[in-house]
Amino acid sequence: MDSNNWNMLIDITFKTVTYRKNFDLINDSDSFITEYDGTISHIRIKEQLPPVTVGEFQFSVWNIGLGLKFGVDFIKLLRERKIEDTYAELMKLVDDKTFDILGYNKIILIHTIVLHPDYRKRGVLEEFVELFYRDFYDKHSIIIALVKPFQDNMVDEDYYNRQRTVEVREVYGDPKNVKHIPAKTYYELSKFLKKDDAELNEYKLFTSATKCGFKRLGDSHLFVFTPEIAINRMVQKFKHIKTANNQ
Repeated sequence: MDSNNWNMLIDITFKTVTYRKNFDLINDSDSFITEYDGTISHIRIKEQLPPVTVGEFQFSVWNIGLGLKFGVDFIKLLRERKIEDTYAELMKLVDDKTFDILGYNKIILIHTIVLHPDYRKRGVLEEFVELFYRDFYDKHSIIIALVKPFQDNMVDEDYYNRQRTVEVREVYGDPKNVKHIPAKTYYELSKFLKKDDAELNEYKLFTSATKCGFKRLGDSHLFVFTPEIAINRMVQKFKHIKTANNQ
């Protein structure tokens, strides 16, 4: 990676909003699932400008180990959520006996990540993966990502095409100087909607996931994280920072 991208990544930040509950809300035992919404930003402190929204993501953490102590039926809970693509794909693997969700203390499920086109292929995705390695990876847990074009994901397609807007600010402290841009426009998602490019879009996503250290589960759209690539990249990053600081 060139120096310009490394220097840009220094100003990339991740903010997550956690939705945690101690009582069940919709389904029995769903209090053992914690939901997260996240925003990726490029901060511009030196320029004295507001942050730029780089992307956003959603993920869930299933506390299997704790739930089993209370007799939670996680298979039932999984079936109740299979309207969402991540859970439908995972349920199929469970039914085929190719994946055991009860074999881990925690399962971290990455449902979505969307990036602004100016920040694709610049290391932001790798920084995102490092976030999960730092915060969640251990030998008793597993990190699984749904790697699927957003237009083939019923929930994402509706949310990003029809509901979601992105707030854009060019100056601090001026409530009138705020634009609300449809996410479909902001992230330039329309070009992914061409049906004749479906296979190519999927191939590109699979390739990106593999380069970040994820391995495909069977013929599903679920990929399991392995840490070696993330660790090697962190070593390179800290070498670059050390070299830059000594100059």
